[in-house]
Amino acid sequence: MATTDILYRYFKARQEVNENGHSETLAQCIHYDRGVDAVVLDMKDKKLAQKILKETDINDAFDSWLLDIAGNLVLVYPREQREKYMEIQPHLVLGEKLVQYGGFSHSEAQAMKDFLKEAGVDYKQSVENDGRIGFLLAENKEYVFRNQVDFCIGTGRMGLALTKEYQDQLALVQKEIGFSHIRGHGLFCDDIGIYQETPEGESEYNFTYLDRVMDSYISLGLRPFLELGFMPQKMASGTQTIFYWKGNTTPPASYKKWTDMVTALLSHLCERYTTDEVVTWPIEVWNEPNLPGFWENADMPEYFKLFHTTFDAIKKLDSRFLVGGPAVCGGTDEVWIRSFMEYCETNDLAVDFVTRHHYTSEPPKTQGHYSYIELMDPEDGFANLHTTREIIDSFPRFKGLPIHITEFNTSYVPNCPIHDTNQNAAYIAHQLSRLGDDNESYSYWTFGDVFEEFGVPFTPFHGGFGLVANGCIPKPTFWTFAFFKKLKEKKGICVYKDETCVVMKYEDGSYRGIAWNATRNRSGKDLCLNLTIPTTQSASTDSYLFLTQTVDEENCNPLKVWHDLGEPANPTKDQIDLLKQTARPQIHTERMVPVSMPESHISIELNIKENGVVYFSLESKPLHPDRGYSYERVMQYEKR
Repeated sequence: MATTDILYRYFKARQEVNENGHSETLAQCIHYDRGVDAVVLDMKDKKLAQKILKETDINDAFDSWLLDIAGNLVLVYPREQREKYMEIQPHLVLGEKLVQYGGFSHSEAQAMKDFLKEAGVDYKQSVENDGRIGFLLAENKEYVFRNQVDFCIGTGRMGLALTKEYQDQLALVQKEIGFSHIRGHGLFCDDIGIYQETPEGESEYNFTYLDRVMDSYISLGLRPFLELGFMPQKMASGTQTIFYWKGNTTPPASYKKWTDMVTALLSHLCERYTTDEVVTWPIEVWNEPNLPGFWENADMPEYFKLFHTTFDAIKKLDSRFLVGGPAVCGGTDEVWIRSFMEYCETNDLAVDFVTRHHYTSEPPKTQGHYSYIELMDPEDGFANLHTTREIIDSFPRFKGLPIHITEFNTSYVPNCPIHDTNQNAAYIAHQLSRLGDDNESYSYWTFGDVFEEFGVPFTPFHGGFGLVANGCIPKPTFWTFAFFKKLKEKKGICVYKDETCVVMKYEDGSYRGIAWNATRNRSGKDLCLNLTIPTTQSASTDSYLFLTQTVDEENCNPLKVWHDLGEPANPTKDQIDLLKQTARPQIHTERMVPVSMPESHISIELNIKENGVVYFSLESKPLHPDRGYSYERVMQYEKR
């Protein structure tokens, strides 16, 4: 909770106690959900602030919700007015500033200390000249930002990993982003060919293709996040399949043959890559058993049987293996997640993690080869994820158990044009800023468009899930991931986060951040962010490099270029080269001079177009010119 919110709640609570004689302690008030947000206004003129608020007609109560703290105005506004507030975008103050509030009597100070202790806020206490007590609180200390952008990436079925286009796309993704794990369907499907039978009906295993796939992953620095599925045809109890490549989604005819295959697979991997390595690979049992297409009849008891027998077999092989499930799609938490946790508790299964999926669109409308969707309010999606967290934590034994989102994207169908757009990139940026709040990891579905659930695509831009379009063309969302990965390249802390940006400060004094202007429906409005960033260099030193990389509909939009080229179904080499050239961020650099009033700082302005994403960095970069070289003279000469 930000310091501004804590202070607001404290003073509001104190006002209520004084006016109404409420009996509850001030400390209790921290737990009240008053539905407010707070922001520091970078303006010292209270009348000007009130004038702006009045003209925007946000709320008549704002006059009483402006707090003057340490010379800054703090605006506290109703949460339901967030969209209205976002339209005016007051200047934001960033950095490790402190909020000071004084003038407490001894009794008031004791109440304040009790309140701050309950809230978990660090503070320093001082005695002022008049004998009254003051407090110094760390400003916005608790910005929660767990950036796990690179933990895992999704892939089309394993068999596709044998194709060159797949390998080229994955190599590009690893070069520019670099994920740690990869997860996909079809490990046991017949095109990988693991499960075989002798003429006498005895089981035997062929790991030729498996080794090729796993070797290719490991050569790129990837560890598998193993999804156990689907069912080999010769082991299946039924004929139900999914997708054009006919992955069987029925239970095994023999659970012993199933567990023998699973343990044979893991034993082979341990022998090839060492046991100490393979036991670190997470293992997920099946995929979306709550959907009848992925698990026959969505039979919950049968899935629990599959999970239980598989879990026991794996743990018997080596208890260090990490095993989890149930990998359900969203919206069924109260039924499937709760039932799964109850089953694990009742049957004493020490499950290592829970998995679920997260898609944020309404049901699609189909037209020809394509599906068109409306995006959900992101807050609804985050609320669903938090429900999963609460359900798991309601079981004392499993409180804090890791949750892995093993699939997420906007749409859940691989023919949805939004996946190719800048809108997708901006919306996903907001997702990446929040998904770590309740979850251990989150895996985008998928890295590339070599996928083929619905068959071979007709065009390179066909609404595939991937970060990369066929032809090895990065989509805008590709750069959203690359930008968030840049935030992890050095050790730092999050000094600011809201619905439009996240800012990191690093041990060397530099800053990096990402800002986005995500819209669910076209508004045509740009977003202007003004950020004041504290610096350590003197105001007279021209020593800072400000760099931005911009992805928006004007500067990095290969979909538009493809459209302007006539939407060729099979682009020529020259056309593909052109698309690749236009699929890179626009780079802007500027040397900036700190200002010393009141403290050394640099003010930066970010103008973000609708559905744009901007990565920025600010770092000390002194000039080291060669003897006799003058950039200024060079530029003067060129202007003559």
